[in-house]
Amino acid sequence: MANILFLIHKKRFDFLLYQYLKNFHHVRLMTSDPMSGLFLKKQGEDVIDLFRIKPDKIDAPLSSLPKDALRETGLYNATSDNSIKKALERQAVVYLKFMKHFIKRNRIDLVLTQEKIFLDVACITEIAKAENVPVCYLGAGFFRGKTASVCLERLELTNTEIWAKRRALQEKRPVIPSINIAEVPFSPKPLKNPGGMASVWQKIKYQRNPFWVSKHPDLRPSRKLLEDFQHKAAKKRIRKSAGNSNIQIPEAFVLLTLQGNEICSQIPNFLGIQNMEHLTYLVKSALNELNKEINQPLHLIAKEHPNRPGVISPLFKEKHSEIIFLNRYPIEPLLENAKLVVTFNSLSGFEAILKYKPVVTFGPIFYAQPDLVYPAVSLNDLSNVMKRAIMSGCDKAAVDHFSSFLKQYYDIECPGFSRKKPAVEVFKRIASRIEGILEFAKTSPAHPGVWTPLDFVLK
Repeated sequence: MANILFLIHKKRFDFLLYQYLKNFHHVRLMTSDPMSGLFLKKQGEDVIDLFRIKPDKIDAPLSSLPKDALRETGLYNATSDNSIKKALERQAVVYLKFMKHFIKRNRIDLVLTQEKIFLDVACITEIAKAENVPVCYLGAGFFRGKTASVCLERLELTNTEIWAKRRALQEKRPVIPSINIAEVPFSPKPLKNPGGMASVWQKIKYQRNPFWVSKHPDLRPSRKLLEDFQHKAAKKRIRKSAGNSNIQIPEAFVLLTLQGNEICSQIPNFLGIQNMEHLTYLVKSALNELNKEINQPLHLIAKEHPNRPGVISPLFKEKHSEIIFLNRYPIEPLLENAKLVVTFNSLSGFEAILKYKPVVTFGPIFYAQPDLVYPAVSLNDLSNVMKRAIMSGCDKAAVDHFSSFLKQYYDIECPGFSRKKPAVEVFKRIASRIEGILEFAKTSPAHPGVWTPLDFVLK
């Protein structure tokens, strides 16, 4: 049995996976998320709460600086608030010291975590590499509802350069197989939700806001306390609204898939897109220019993300009434019928190319490769890029090759995969791949600081 450290981010899914893995290994739980910590305590589990650790309680020596970890932290790169940066820097030192001490003391064989751009993931990655411990990253998979991602390397979804290298060197990459595991009965006990008052108090105590940032920075690129409540209220209103099922969808249209405004500051944004309203305006203006050159004018449909309500204001919608704005509308038929899909860097763009639709992207994302999509490199040339995408279409052979590459090296087959209602078979398949990763870690050459298959290739 291996000693596994599981860094929790997805409360219910991660907890159920933890319960399944306990049948095969010793698993310890750790979290930096106050709400996950509260949830796990409610289940009666022993969990290491990183957000409670104070610097004066850690005396283990640390030889490396947290700069590498901070470079991989989304909030640190996105914020311009110096107090938040300083708080994250202090917290990074705390995390690194504690994690190094914990991994060595508990003889951890494998770290398990979700693929996130959070400080805790970045810190555990740096310490694990330094201590020669493999890290297994979990994700929802590239193929919605069909696969799950279980990798021995960070996906780095917004690093287009590394994905170009991965594709170029794929024949040299080792394939990590899944190893069959014994059938075990698995009937998880009912989950208990923390009480409302306990949840509110936990938010007040640890959520990012000016009163608490110096001691307990929110380590995620999320909203402040009041914004958090407002966001949830907006989502609730949208869920209760009538939706857009009665809207007549035009025959010829360009689909613009919107995201949260925070994405514009979280990742490299060389075109200077300010927010989703700015993006919508740019696409609408380019489409107006394009419509002057084609026989059949194209309409613009802007599809809002269900978890990011309110990125387009009522005033903007009223001012640009020629745009069809949708919130509660299934995206599948829109992707199927769109002449062109435009996105900042949403995964909907990847789903579009799987349907062999031409896609224009604005931000870095793993699929934004020249043979797969049409990256926008200049706002002045946007209408020409959109025209070229519509006229030239999608390279089906390149898409098929890329799809096979992802399935072979990154995803495992999980038909019907859902984090909200996961089947036992999902946990079994993930556990089988984890067994393969543990075996690979035992038999493959390794050096301190070098653990991923990609590192072996690029050295």
